[in-house]
Amino acid sequence: MSIIRQIRGRVDRRHNVRLEDKVLVEELRQGSKPAWMELLVLRAYSPRQVNLNGKEHVVVAACARDESGVTGIVLWNEDALRVEQGDVLRIHSGWVRISQGRTVLSAGRYGWIEVISTSHGSDISRMSCGRTWNRPPCAP
Repeated sequence: MSIIRQIRGRVDRRHNVRLEDKVLVEELRQGSKPAWMELLVLRAYSPRQVNLNGKEHVVVAACARDESGVTGIVLWNEDALRVEQGDVLRIHSGWVRISQGRTVLSAGRYGWIEVISTSHGSDISRMSCGRTWNRPPCAP
């Protein structure tokens, strides 16, 4: 690595993120707010309608992974409608909670989601931690 790159810090100029701020699934903890993550969506479940404070919202639960592990993600409104199985997402300024012993990540109110690339094909079962499709890949 060049000295200039070390001084300035590594930055992905296309997406305006510092590469060293990337967080892995294995680093997620209850209440943490990861700067950004890249995840492959393994499975997206059916959308649901929810009513919060008198407003209708669309919510999709999904399962995603990076090189370090698998996590659940919650997608809201327009993100819920545009994300599909096989998409690679970059989630910025999300938040983390533990639900029923499993890690769940969401962009929440102040974060946002970019779809980096779409549908890497229908056969992504190789990336499901060695589990077969008769069980959801997020199940332990």
